[in-house]
Amino acid sequence: MKLKHLFSTYACLLGLISLRAQEPGLLWKIEDPTSGKRAYLFGTVHLIPSEQYFLPAGFDTVFASAEKIYTEVDMDEMQDLSGLMGIMDRLFMDGDQRLSELLDESEYHLLSTHFDSLGMPLQFFERFKPLFLSALTATEGNPMAFRDGQLKSYELELAEMARHQEKELEGLETLDFQLSLFDSIPYPVQAQMLLESVRAPQSASDEMYRWYREQEIDKLAESVSTSDASLTPYIEMMLDQRNRTWVPLIADAMRTNVCLFAVGAGHLGGKGGVLSRLREAGFRVKRVQ
Repeated sequence: MKLKHLFSTYACLLGLISLRAQEPGLLWKIEDPTSGKRAYLFGTVHLIPSEQYFLPAGFDTVFASAEKIYTEVDMDEMQDLSGLMGIMDRLFMDGDQRLSELLDESEYHLLSTHFDSLGMPLQFFERFKPLFLSALTATEGNPMAFRDGQLKSYELELAEMARHQEKELEGLETLDFQLSLFDSIPYPVQAQMLLESVRAPQSASDEMYRWYREQEIDKLAESVSTSDASLTPYIEMMLDQRNRTWVPLIADAMRTNVCLFAVGAGHLGGKGGVLSRLREAGFRVKRVQ
Protein backbone atom coordinates (compact mmCIF):
# COMPACT_ATOMS: atom_id res chain seq x y z
CA MET A 1 0.00 0.00 0.00
CA LYS A 2 1.52 3.31 -1.07
CA LEU A 3 2.00 6.09 1.47
CA LYS A 4 -0.89 8.20 0.19
CA HIS A 5 -3.17 5.16 0.19
CA LEU A 6 -2.25 4.40 3.79
CA PHE A 7 -2.79 8.00 4.78
CA SER A 8 -6.20 8.11 3.08
CA THR A 9 -7.28 5.06 5.04
CA TYR A 10 -5.93 6.37 8.33
CA ALA A 11 -7.51 9.78 7.77
CA CYS A 12 -10.85 8.17 7.17
CA LEU A 13 -10.64 6.58 10.61
CA LEU A 14 -10.60 10.07 12.05
CA GLY A 15 -13.43 11.15 9.82
CA LEU A 16 -15.61 8.36 11.16
CA ILE A 17 -15.57 9.92 14.63
CA SER A 18 -15.04 13.62 14.12
CA LEU A 19 -18.40 15.12 13.12
CA ARG A 20 -20.60 16.67 15.82
CA ALA A 21 -22.92 19.64 16.28
CA GLN A 22 -21.12 22.95 15.90
CA GLU A 23 -21.44 26.59 14.92
CA PRO A 24 -21.78 27.54 11.24
CA GLY A 25 -18.58 28.34 9.40
CA LEU A 26 -15.32 26.58 8.70
CA LEU A 27 -12.69 29.33 9.02
CA TRP A 28 -12.20 31.30 12.26
CA LYS A 29 -9.88 33.98 13.58
CA ILE A 30 -8.55 33.58 17.13
CA GLU A 31 -7.26 36.70 18.89
CA ASP A 32 -5.67 37.25 22.28
CA PRO A 33 -7.27 40.51 23.53
CA THR A 34 -4.31 41.21 25.81
CA SER A 35 -1.39 40.78 23.44
CA GLY A 36 -3.17 41.19 20.12
CA LYS A 37 -1.64 37.94 18.87
CA ARG A 38 -3.75 36.06 16.35
CA ALA A 39 -4.18 32.61 14.85
CA TYR A 40 -6.71 30.86 12.62
CA LEU A 41 -8.75 27.68 12.91
CA PHE A 42 -10.01 25.72 9.89
CA GLY A 43 -12.45 22.80 10.06
CA THR A 44 -11.87 20.01 7.56
CA VAL A 45 -13.26 16.71 6.51
CA HIS A 46 -10.29 14.45 6.14
CA LEU A 47 -11.38 13.06 2.77
CA ILE A 48 -13.86 14.48 0.27
CA PRO A 49 -14.85 13.75 -3.35
CA SER A 50 -12.57 15.82 -5.57
CA GLU A 51 -15.42 17.65 -7.27
CA GLN A 52 -16.71 18.85 -3.89
CA TYR A 53 -13.37 20.03 -2.53
CA PHE A 54 -13.29 23.76 -1.82
CA LEU A 55 -11.65 26.36 0.39
CA PRO A 56 -13.90 28.92 2.12
CA ALA A 57 -13.83 32.64 1.39
CA GLY A 58 -10.79 34.33 2.84
CA PHE A 59 -8.77 31.14 3.10
CA ASP A 60 -6.02 32.09 0.64
CA THR A 61 -5.35 35.35 2.49
CA VAL A 62 -5.32 33.57 5.85
CA PHE A 63 -2.99 30.86 4.58
CA ALA A 64 -0.59 33.39 3.09
CA SER A 65 -0.40 35.25 6.41
CA ALA A 66 0.27 32.11 8.47
CA GLU A 67 3.84 31.31 9.43
CA LYS A 68 3.16 27.75 10.63
CA ILE A 69 0.54 25.24 9.55
CA TYR A 70 -0.73 22.77 12.16
CA THR A 71 -2.78 19.67 11.39
CA GLU A 72 -3.86 17.02 13.88
CA VAL A 73 -0.73 15.02 13.04
CA ASP A 74 2.41 16.43 11.45
CA MET A 75 2.00 15.58 7.76
CA ASP A 76 5.73 15.06 7.38
CA GLU A 77 5.39 12.27 9.96
CA MET A 78 2.43 10.81 8.08
CA GLN A 79 4.43 10.61 4.87
CA ASP A 80 7.67 9.30 6.36
CA LEU A 81 8.11 5.72 5.12
CA SER A 82 10.24 4.56 8.04
CA GLY A 83 7.72 5.86 10.55
CA LEU A 84 4.71 4.38 8.77
CA MET A 85 6.33 0.98 8.43
CA GLY A 86 6.71 0.98 12.20
CA ILE A 87 2.95 1.15 12.71
CA MET A 88 2.01 -1.72 10.39
CA ASP A 89 1.94 -4.27 13.20
CA ARG A 90 -0.55 -2.08 15.05
CA LEU A 91 -3.11 -2.61 12.31
CA PHE A 92 -3.60 -6.20 13.50
CA MET A 93 -5.61 -7.44 16.48
CA ASP A 94 -3.72 -8.84 19.44
CA GLY A 95 -3.19 -12.55 19.85
CA ASP A 96 -5.02 -14.82 17.43
CA GLN A 97 -8.24 -12.79 17.45
CA ARG A 98 -10.09 -13.04 14.15
CA LEU A 99 -12.94 -11.00 12.72
CA SER A 100 -15.11 -14.09 12.24
CA GLU A 101 -15.03 -14.61 16.02
CA LEU A 102 -16.57 -11.18 16.64
CA LEU A 103 -19.60 -11.58 14.37
CA ASP A 104 -22.41 -14.02 13.83
CA GLU A 105 -22.72 -15.91 10.56
CA SER A 106 -25.12 -13.49 8.87
CA GLU A 107 -23.04 -10.46 9.85
CA TYR A 108 -19.87 -12.04 8.57
CA HIS A 109 -21.58 -12.97 5.29
CA LEU A 110 -22.67 -9.34 4.84
CA LEU A 111 -19.10 -8.14 5.29
CA SER A 112 -17.69 -10.84 3.05
CA THR A 113 -20.06 -9.87 0.24
CA HIS A 114 -19.13 -6.21 0.61
CA PHE A 115 -15.39 -6.91 0.59
CA ASP A 116 -15.81 -9.09 -2.51
CA SER A 117 -17.51 -6.17 -4.27
CA LEU A 118 -14.38 -4.10 -3.59
CA GLY A 119 -12.10 -6.82 -4.92
CA MET A 120 -10.70 -7.49 -1.45
CA PRO A 121 -11.52 -11.03 -0.22
CA LEU A 122 -12.30 -10.82 3.48
CA GLN A 123 -10.17 -13.82 4.41
CA PHE A 124 -7.08 -11.70 3.72
CA PHE A 125 -8.19 -9.21 6.40
CA GLU A 126 -9.33 -11.55 9.17
CA ARG A 127 -6.80 -10.29 11.69
CA PHE A 128 -7.00 -6.58 10.87
CA LYS A 129 -8.54 -4.35 13.51
CA PRO A 130 -12.17 -3.76 12.49
CA LEU A 131 -11.88 0.02 12.85
CA PHE A 132 -9.18 0.05 10.20
CA LEU A 133 -11.42 -2.02 7.93
CA SER A 134 -14.25 0.47 8.51
CA ALA A 135 -12.13 3.01 6.67
CA LEU A 136 -11.09 0.59 3.93
CA THR A 137 -14.65 -0.40 3.10
CA ALA A 138 -16.27 3.03 3.26
CA THR A 139 -16.71 4.73 -0.11
CA GLU A 140 -14.77 7.76 1.08
CA GLY A 141 -12.01 5.52 2.42
CA ASN A 142 -11.52 3.33 -0.65
CA PRO A 143 -7.80 3.62 -1.47
CA MET A 144 -8.49 2.96 -5.15
CA ALA A 145 -10.75 6.01 -5.30
CA PHE A 146 -8.01 8.07 -3.66
CA ARG A 147 -5.38 6.79 -6.10
CA ASP A 148 -7.58 7.50 -9.11
CA GLY A 149 -8.11 11.12 -8.09
CA GLN A 150 -11.76 10.70 -7.10
CA LEU A 151 -10.97 11.85 -3.56
CA LYS A 152 -8.91 14.63 -2.03
CA SER A 153 -7.39 14.94 1.42
CA TYR A 154 -7.54 18.40 2.96
CA GLU A 155 -4.47 17.58 5.03
CA LEU A 156 -2.41 16.49 2.03
CA GLU A 157 -3.53 19.53 0.05
CA LEU A 158 -2.60 21.89 2.88
CA ALA A 159 0.75 20.18 3.33
CA GLU A 160 1.52 20.63 -0.35
CA MET A 161 0.52 24.30 -0.18
CA ALA A 162 2.74 24.77 2.88
CA ARG A 163 5.74 23.24 1.15
CA HIS A 164 5.15 25.33 -1.96
CA GLN A 165 5.06 28.51 0.15
CA GLU A 166 7.91 27.32 2.38
CA LYS A 167 5.85 27.24 5.56
CA GLU A 168 6.66 25.03 8.51
CA LEU A 169 4.40 22.02 9.16
CA GLU A 170 3.56 20.92 12.70
CA GLY A 171 1.17 18.52 14.42
CA LEU A 172 -1.00 18.91 17.51
CA GLU A 173 -0.62 15.20 18.21
CA THR A 174 1.65 12.32 17.31
CA LEU A 175 0.59 9.42 15.13
CA ASP A 176 1.34 7.06 18.00
CA PHE A 177 -1.08 8.93 20.25
CA GLN A 178 -3.89 8.81 17.70
CA LEU A 179 -3.41 5.09 17.18
CA SER A 180 -3.62 4.60 20.94
CA LEU A 181 -7.08 6.20 20.88
CA PHE A 182 -8.32 3.62 18.41
CA ASP A 183 -6.72 0.84 20.44
CA SER A 184 -8.82 1.84 23.44
CA ILE A 185 -12.05 0.82 21.67
CA PRO A 186 -12.79 -2.90 22.29
CA TYR A 187 -12.70 -5.17 19.26
CA PRO A 188 -16.38 -6.20 19.53
CA VAL A 189 -17.37 -2.51 19.43
CA GLN A 190 -15.08 -1.95 16.47
CA ALA A 191 -16.72 -4.89 14.70
CA GLN A 192 -20.17 -3.35 15.14
CA MET A 193 -18.84 -0.04 13.83
CA LEU A 194 -17.56 -1.91 10.79
CA LEU A 195 -21.01 -3.37 10.20
CA GLU A 196 -22.59 0.08 10.49
CA SER A 197 -20.15 1.50 7.94
CA VAL A 198 -21.20 -1.18 5.46
CA ARG A 199 -24.92 -0.85 6.14
CA ALA A 200 -24.98 2.95 5.87
CA PRO A 201 -26.47 4.08 2.54
CA GLN A 202 -24.39 6.19 0.17
CA SER A 203 -27.00 8.93 0.56
CA ALA A 204 -25.81 9.48 4.14
CA SER A 205 -22.31 10.31 2.92
CA ASP A 206 -23.69 12.50 0.17
CA GLU A 207 -25.68 14.48 2.72
CA MET A 208 -22.67 14.99 4.97
CA TYR A 209 -20.59 16.33 2.09
CA ARG A 210 -23.41 18.64 1.02
CA TRP A 211 -23.73 20.19 4.46
CA TYR A 212 -19.98 20.61 4.66
CA ARG A 213 -19.83 22.28 1.26
CA GLU A 214 -22.63 24.66 2.25
CA GLN A 215 -21.01 25.25 5.66
CA GLU A 216 -24.28 24.30 7.37
CA ILE A 217 -22.36 22.53 10.11
CA ASP A 218 -25.28 22.24 12.54
CA LYS A 219 -27.32 20.37 9.92
CA LEU A 220 -24.33 18.18 9.14
CA ALA A 221 -23.97 17.23 12.79
CA GLU A 222 -27.69 16.51 13.10
CA SER A 223 -27.52 14.12 10.16
CA VAL A 224 -24.73 12.05 11.70
CA SER A 225 -25.34 12.34 15.45
CA THR A 226 -27.32 9.08 15.53
CA SER A 227 -25.46 7.28 12.75
CA ASP A 228 -23.36 5.08 15.05
CA ALA A 229 -24.62 4.56 18.60
CA SER A 230 -21.65 2.30 19.37
CA LEU A 231 -19.40 5.38 19.46
CA THR A 232 -21.36 7.20 22.17
CA PRO A 233 -19.33 5.91 25.16
CA TYR A 234 -16.09 7.00 23.45
CA ILE A 235 -17.03 10.55 22.41
CA GLU A 236 -15.46 12.06 25.54
CA MET A 237 -12.15 10.34 24.84
CA MET A 238 -12.07 10.80 21.08
CA LEU A 239 -13.27 14.41 20.93
CA ASP A 240 -13.80 16.29 24.18
CA GLN A 241 -10.56 15.34 25.92
CA ARG A 242 -8.56 16.16 22.83
CA ASN A 243 -10.31 19.51 22.45
CA ARG A 244 -9.32 20.42 26.00
CA THR A 245 -5.73 19.44 25.32
CA TRP A 246 -5.51 21.42 22.10
CA VAL A 247 -6.53 24.79 23.55
CA PRO A 248 -3.34 25.37 25.59
CA LEU A 249 -1.27 24.07 22.66
CA ILE A 250 -2.94 26.62 20.39
CA ALA A 251 -2.45 29.36 22.97
CA ASP A 252 1.23 28.55 23.33
CA ALA A 253 1.92 28.32 19.59
CA MET A 254 0.28 31.65 18.74
CA ARG A 255 2.48 33.52 21.21
CA THR A 256 5.42 33.32 18.82
CA ASN A 257 3.90 32.71 15.37
CA VAL A 258 0.81 33.41 13.31
CA CYS A 259 -0.51 29.86 12.95
CA LEU A 260 -3.26 28.14 11.01
CA PHE A 261 -4.71 25.10 12.78
CA ALA A 262 -6.57 22.65 10.52
CA VAL A 263 -8.53 19.97 12.39
CA GLY A 264 -11.60 17.85 11.77
CA ALA A 265 -14.66 20.10 11.59
CA GLY A 266 -16.38 18.10 14.32
CA HIS A 267 -13.91 19.43 16.86
CA LEU A 268 -14.90 23.07 16.35
CA GLY A 269 -18.42 23.48 17.72
CA GLY A 270 -20.67 22.39 20.54
CA LYS A 271 -20.38 23.03 24.26
CA GLY A 272 -17.09 21.15 24.52
CA GLY A 273 -15.76 22.21 21.12
CA VAL A 274 -12.53 24.07 20.49
CA LEU A 275 -14.32 27.34 19.68
CA SER A 276 -16.21 27.36 22.97
CA ARG A 277 -13.13 26.37 24.94
CA LEU A 278 -11.08 29.12 23.33
CA ARG A 279 -13.72 31.66 24.33
CA GLU A 280 -13.76 30.28 27.86
CA ALA A 281 -9.98 30.72 27.95
CA GLY A 282 -10.41 34.42 27.18
CA PHE A 283 -9.76 34.48 23.44
CA ARG A 284 -11.89 36.37 20.93
CA VAL A 285 -13.12 34.05 18.19
CA LYS A 286 -14.71 35.37 15.02
CA ARG A 287 -15.70 33.71 11.78
CA VAL A 288 -13.66 34.79 8.76
CA GLN A 289 -16.11 35.98 6.11
